[in-house]
Amino acid sequence: MEEAIEIDADPSTRIDALLQAALNNETRIPKVILDLIPSASITVSSLLKMDLPTPLYPSAVNLRPAELCITDVATRWTVKELMKVPIPPRAWLSGLEIALKKKWLTRARVNSAQHPTISGLYLPLWAGNFWYSLVGSAEQKEEWRRAEDWVSGRMQDMKVYEARDLMGRIPWGMRVWALAGADSSSFVGVLARLLSTGWLGERHLDTLASYLNFRASRDRKGTGECWVGDVYLSIRLKEVYRAAKKSISDDWDLKKYRDTITTNGYKRLLFPANLNDNHWIVFSVDLIKHEFRYGAPPHFSEHGCTHTHPPPLCVPGDSFGNRGPNTDLQHICRGLANWLSVMFGASFEDLGNTLPIGRQEDAHSCGICVVNAMEHAMFGVPLFRDRDRYGLRVWYFVEVVEYLLNNVGVPFCTRSNNTHMCI
Repeated sequence: MEEAIEIDADPSTRIDALLQAALNNETRIPKVILDLIPSASITVSSLLKMDLPTPLYPSAVNLRPAELCITDVATRWTVKELMKVPIPPRAWLSGLEIALKKKWLTRARVNSAQHPTISGLYLPLWAGNFWYSLVGSAEQKEEWRRAEDWVSGRMQDMKVYEARDLMGRIPWGMRVWALAGADSSSFVGVLARLLSTGWLGERHLDTLASYLNFRASRDRKGTGECWVGDVYLSIRLKEVYRAAKKSISDDWDLKKYRDTITTNGYKRLLFPANLNDNHWIVFSVDLIKHEFRYGAPPHFSEHGCTHTHPPPLCVPGDSFGNRGPNTDLQHICRGLANWLSVMFGASFEDLGNTLPIGRQEDAHSCGICVVNAMEHAMFGVPLFRDRDRYGLRVWYFVEVVEYLLNNVGVPFCTRSNNTHMCI
């Protein structure tokens, strides 16, 4: 909402044009206030030193409805208050924009926007635009603050020092493109989750897969012949496990993956998959030998991934070493077999739970195990060991950020131009 709100108007109707101009004027953020918004070019360390308001979570309760916050009361506010009160959720800000536009079109008297949690604070009508412009940096500060606290609690070895140094070098507003299409991107703060004990989500796996692809494209040993697909591939495969051949052959997304592989002559495909929305595993497809393998899921508890006894160092399969049946896994395997048969013209042998992967002893390291298993398959690095789980998180953070900083202005691309990180 950095731009002024636009009102749908008939260009031939002068009064609507005047209304639009008046609203533009009322919602335009003053220069002195714009200067309070952090520049995207400042470093993470500099962002952490700034005093910014805290964003409210989308689930925040007791918010006064946006339409009731458009008032005819005179503004009552100070800059200090503006920079201390919490930023309303994005959905509320969207509601405020709509409510203001409707109210303005009625030509009713509109003077201020009341803060949804502070009854006595009446802000200028540009407040919604300001919050929209500020919320990204405020969210990033919160993300990086948690990462900084986590790093401070680690044993201060060389990689930890490097991570801390990188926070003082990387712009918080740098954009990181994930896989498969590049119609959206994330702030580099997506990598801050590595510096935590947090469970890695889809955007984290996709970003790390992009890193592996970029690294493979630069590797002198020819590992660029292997390509890592994104999480969405497993989602599509799960959806077509019972689909007819024609439906699969006409599927635009699955054709895109096929074309990326065939155009660039990749000989091996790796991709992560999420089972039951709480556990990551990894698939490997040998496009020369016509075979694929995977990790089997653990037994799940109501709280997610669990195990009941200390496992051996590493086994084929998933990061818990479990081998029980799972519906998600079965559907992905069937969808994968169908897709490979239809679009690659061959029957691929299912080798089952035979892909080497490290073993975890907690409930949140499956994502790191999967990234490490793909890295092991591509570059021969040692498999994940539970005692190294935090060190691996720091190592991946340092490696990916170094790649970003060393390639400023250059897209992170595979040979396909389909998988990239971009600054």
